[in-house]
Amino acid sequence: TTEIYTLSLHDALPICVVLATAYIDAGSEGAWRVSPEFRVHGSVVILEEEQASQPQLDDDGCWDDHSHHSSEEPRWDPITGQEVKPAFCFPHVFLLGAQKAATTSMFELLHDLGMACPANTLLSGVPRTNNTLDAIKFQNVTHGKEAHIFDLLDARAVMQRDPAIYSRMYDAGKDPACRGRFWDATPNYFSSKSAPIQMLQIMPLKLLQRTRLIVLLRDPIARDLSWFNHRLRYTSSNRGLGLHGLGTCVAATGGKHSNDTSYDAEVECNLKQLEPCLAVLRSSKSSLEANLTACLQRPKLLSYRGNPLVDGFYAAHLATWNHYFPRKQLLVVSHGYFVSSPEATTKTLHAIGKFTGTKRRSVQRWQRIGAEIGRASCR
Repeated sequence: TTEIYTLSLHDALPICVVLATAYIDAGSEGAWRVSPEFRVHGSVVILEEEQASQPQLDDDGCWDDHSHHSSEEPRWDPITGQEVKPAFCFPHVFLLGAQKAATTSMFELLHDLGMACPANTLLSGVPRTNNTLDAIKFQNVTHGKEAHIFDLLDARAVMQRDPAIYSRMYDAGKDPACRGRFWDATPNYFSSKSAPIQMLQIMPLKLLQRTRLIVLLRDPIARDLSWFNHRLRYTSSNRGLGLHGLGTCVAATGGKHSNDTSYDAEVECNLKQLEPCLAVLRSSKSSLEANLTACLQRPKLLSYRGNPLVDGFYAAHLATWNHYFPRKQLLVVSHGYFVSSPEATTKTLHAIGKFTGTKRRSVQRWQRIGAEIGRASCR
């Protein structure tokens, strides 16, 4: 298990903490090492009661799979014609959300420009529960854009013992050009209390200081209405995917079928479940983060999986992520500006490239995408 602690330094008494890190190579191949029991990132100290296996990473966050057998069919780069050795990568850019704020459109534009790549292998090596199966379904439906790892509590213990399970979803052997360009664009992370903690527990320490977080924020009411319509389309399409968490509050509390629910009725239902939370926010002088934590611990809120109105508490969610990651590692983008014009979209994509340190691979492709932005429909 892994615990997270906040390290506070008294202004009048500087404290210097020196951590000696000893790495133990396993076998002649040297592909694996044992992680330290102490890990520090910013003001957060991570104490690991059980040491976790970590792959020996290259500077781009990837590691070579030395367990590859010579009897297996070799892979060849279609461009260079050279053999591609098996390698897996940890993503270093995370598009955290918000949900229904055009994260899919943004990711697709960046992917078309060669600046971002999705996961190309479904999650494996974890217990098969309803939640993990849901995560795999979402990975498949979103074509690897959404990994749903850090909001997946059912696989937490396994992932902590073997974080490389996560990296195996990003196979650089399948897409050599994507090495160093893999993203995890799961919009549920932004409003998840467990996501930043699990990210610190699972991501290699070497990559944490280079991790880049991006948040795309849309008007909360417009975002919530879009999410409501999305769920109605899902429930009426009869796609048979069996995904959980896409029903309505009204249906979950014994009211009308989802397709017969009005948005007004849905908002009223969610607000009733938020009444204990709103009382805390009105009366407490605590921080937004503390108030939100108190809200989420109220039993009435836990009776309905994922109150979508909570996703609109942007200030509280930003405070949570800023608690675990320095502000310089977080880029906040306005949805209204991003979709306002082709010029605004292009400037936003340029800013993201500069923030992530990723260069576009093709000027011609950039020009073509720029010409198409005005005709694109951002979801």
